[in-house]
Amino acid sequence: MGRSEDRTREKWRKVPPSAKTYRSSLRDVTREHITDLVSDMEAAKDEHGEPLFSASTIAGVYVAIAAIFAEARRNKRVTESPCVQVELPVVVSGAILIDPARDQLLKFVNRFPADWRLPSWFQYGCGLRIGEALAINANQFREGGTVYRVEEQVDPDGNVIPCKWRKRGEFRDVPVPVFVQERYRQHVALFLPDEDGYVVPGRKHRRVVRNSYHAHVRKAVEVAGLPDFMTSHYLRHRWASVMLARGIDITHVSRWLGHRQIETTYRIYGHMVPRVASEASAVMQAAFEDLPETGEGSSVAGVLPFEGPVVL
Repeated sequence: MGRSEDRTREKWRKVPPSAKTYRSSLRDVTREHITDLVSDMEAAKDEHGEPLFSASTIAGVYVAIAAIFAEARRNKRVTESPCVQVELPVVVSGAILIDPARDQLLKFVNRFPADWRLPSWFQYGCGLRIGEALAINANQFREGGTVYRVEEQVDPDGNVIPCKWRKRGEFRDVPVPVFVQERYRQHVALFLPDEDGYVVPGRKHRRVVRNSYHAHVRKAVEVAGLPDFMTSHYLRHRWASVMLARGIDITHVSRWLGHRQIETTYRIYGHMVPRVASEASAVMQAAFEDLPETGEGSSVAGVLPFEGPVVL
């Protein structure tokens, strides 16, 4: 992170390690510390100029810090919380759809080294996160290869860890389309899984380190003539948009994406299914038009009287 990282570390250098002294040091944290931390996280870039922290990540960090101070205030450890009037970056609601043509998609994927091409197909065809796609394991296929069990991911440093928001052993099963099954078979015919079943090898490390992978992404975007802001994550967005546009229920899409709450799916992809409202209106209109005309009023016999005020 360079200078921004140094400034952040300097501000928080005085935070001591023990829980007892840490609680007392909360009194020394000011609103300026919080606003500077948010600003530093917004400004932080990796070696390729990409933001290190998304707006939602920064907001999550702020919420966690605010919760700590709220609890400290309840316990009378501090008199006031410094987490007031802090301007947070806007969390963009709605994914930007990048829809590469077939030749662009092939140019993008084929720009990677041969043994690193498979993750892109699993992101594009199964909606996996990049860390999950880098952790593809031969032992996780079910039902003759038509279903893949997503249970692990590779973190940016190349370590295998549980999936986002999940504990070890928790998983989700996602459908694998035929074209992804075919590319998986081609891959393992050339590059055998290792002794633990993982099929995407690292270079200096056993698993792929994210910075090395992102360097290839930047080159692949350029070669394919795609927008320069595109990342591999947009392949996952493309998968979700296809599912929703073709009528797959958003509850299934949310589960396959691995979202912890369906509200997250609606926030990101709700704008991709605008036809739902008009379809719902048409369904209700059709139901109204199908009402039978008996010529008789509805019977209220046996209906329990409603007690209490009517709330509109």
